[in-house]
Amino acid sequence: MNEDTDVNDVVELNLEESNDLSFKVSIHGATQKPSAYRLICEATEMSYGFSGAPDDEGNIVFTVPPMEKHLTPESIYSCAVEVLVEGRFFRPIKFDVKFKQPLRCVVESVQIKKSKDEPVSVLAERKASVAKPVKSSAPPAEESFSLAPVRKAQPQKSTLVKPPTMTLREKVEKKHAPSGTGIDDKVMEEIAKSTMDRLKRQFSDSAKDSEGKNRK
Repeated sequence: MNEDTDVNDVVELNLEESNDLSFKVSIHGATQKPSAYRLICEATEMSYGFSGAPDDEGNIVFTVPPMEKHLTPESIYSCAVEVLVEGRFFRPIKFDVKFKQPLRCVVESVQIKKSKDEPVSVLAERKASVAKPVKSSAPPAEESFSLAPVRKAQPQKSTLVKPPTMTLREKVEKKHAPSGTGIDDKVMEEIAKSTMDRLKRQFSDSAKDSEGKNRK
């Protein structure tokens, strides 16, 4: 393994982005083309290797992926290019690499200071008015409750209206004068007298019968 050139300048790479490193490598006295190109980055705990390939112009290009999960920002690491040709390793160049701090934008705190001369503006917005119910000042009416049993209405019985009682005169007139002709007063007195006599006899006979029963 041969080491030829050391580069004193530090190469800065982006830690969270892919980086392409291009080198022009010349091989002298070899009958075969190099079989491998590697870029070695040596860290404290381990080393990382990246393969390279020639481009259209013959330069060897190494692509370094984002290394934010593996390397520490702002730290310097030793790197070297290795070439494998005809079974031998060559390190034609060595250099140092520093991965830059990723770009960050952080807002810690914001303080707003109001100017004393700032005019105060008042905005008025008209809202739809909703009519509210008017409360009465009179006390609410109290509801009264009664625990008395409620009786069912009894069906009304139909009453028979008796025709008016006819007088003796009307009965006699109806019996003796069906045609509607009247009876004079004299005949009426005789009829009344005979009726009274008959009633007296009936009363006297009933009284005698009752006395006879009592004696027995």
